[in-house]
Amino acid sequence: MLEMVEYFKQKSAGKCLVGLPLPMGPGDMVTALRGPTQICMDIYQEPAKVQVLLEACTGLWIAFFQLMFDRIPAYQGGYADDYDIWTPGRTSYFANDVTSMISPQSYNEIFFKHDCEVVQSLETPWMHIHSEQARLIPELVKIPGLLGIQVVNDFPAGPSLKSIVPQLKLVQKEHCLLLRKYAMDELEEILPELSPEGLLVDTQCESKEQAQVVLEKWSHREW
Repeated sequence: MLEMVEYFKQKSAGKCLVGLPLPMGPGDMVTALRGPTQICMDIYQEPAKVQVLLEACTGLWIAFFQLMFDRIPAYQGGYADDYDIWTPGRTSYFANDVTSMISPQSYNEIFFKHDCEVVQSLETPWMHIHSEQARLIPELVKIPGLLGIQVVNDFPAGPSLKSIVPQLKLVQKEHCLLLRKYAMDELEEILPELSPEGLLVDTQCESKEQAQVVLEKWSHREW
């Protein structure tokens, strides 16, 4: 990884940003080690051992990204990620997709404190979740220092956008909200219920022409 960072630093020569690596969180690191089925079994059968592994992965995650911040040049005082989002400070988003398979109670008992540690290591932390994880939002917004939550469309594997509006409103009470991969017709249904403050809409279009229409309508949007 360090060799790759040095390579891209040399090739970019200040002409473009060098982005951060994919920041899968400690929970996803543990899942990669144990496998998704086994980690779910471990949570019930060996919770103490899961904690030991999570503690090790959390420490490794924090140390690795501090090293990346040291080696990758900041741009305008911040860093960019694989979503092409620039965030100020020594910071990145993080994700724990494994929590889409567990209950809010299990999240609190197993993962919450480790996510808190990750957040405390970053200057402008935000979290990536899938729409299936929206049921965890009442717990996620309790993480001290977390500034934003990105919700990615999983439908039909996950709930519809309209059905999770109450959770999205909860995010917006004290956090930034990022919505990704939702079509504009879905977004138009729920945007009147959301605040424009701290809202990022990362939609998808099937053509350049469609994107131009969306941008034109957006530029004249009244909130």
